[in-house]
Amino acid sequence: MYLISISVDVIAIHCFVDLKGLSVSDGKAASPDVVINLKDEDFIAVGTKQVPVKDAVAQGKVKMTGDQNLFQALTIRLDMSLETVIEKVKARVAAVDPNGPRKVLGVFQFNIKTASGIEQYVIDLKQLKVEKGTTASADVTVTLTVEDLIAVSARTLSVGDALTQGKLQIEGDAALAAKLAEVI
Repeated sequence: MYLISISVDVIAIHCFVDLKGLSVSDGKAASPDVVINLKDEDFIAVGTKQVPVKDAVAQGKVKMTGDQNLFQALTIRLDMSLETVIEKVKARVAAVDPNGPRKVLGVFQFNIKTASGIEQYVIDLKQLKVEKGTTASADVTVTLTVEDLIAVSARTLSVGDALTQGKLQIEGDAALAAKLAEVI
């Protein structure tokens, strides 16, 4: 568990943040690993994803002291969305040499639970394409929430931990499913 203290204008918000489970609890941190300072309007803009954290930092709207690596991990996690994860996967798939050796060769059906329902994507590593939709020929079907997909993609939650915590359901080829971390 890492301790992060966030100060918003005159209101000091102190919280404990667990980056693996991304749990937040009220309370004052005696010696936080990271201290983040920003104005309330910037806190709202970042929190509602109107402004990416990295942009707010680059513009000098977010000030940080403490563990730089922890702050970077938190920034990556906060800036990620379903769309950024899918774009990241598309870029990885596009970078694969179709004539070269491949670590993973299969079709993955992703069922991603969002606030507005289920979004479905097919990651076809045989044909090297990523598409929104479903397939009847999936070798592995993966079901998880968008938050857990982001955590796995950001490497703040391992596939193994997600499975044991019941955050990830997998059906299909177990050997191929074991390579899931290489896919996302």
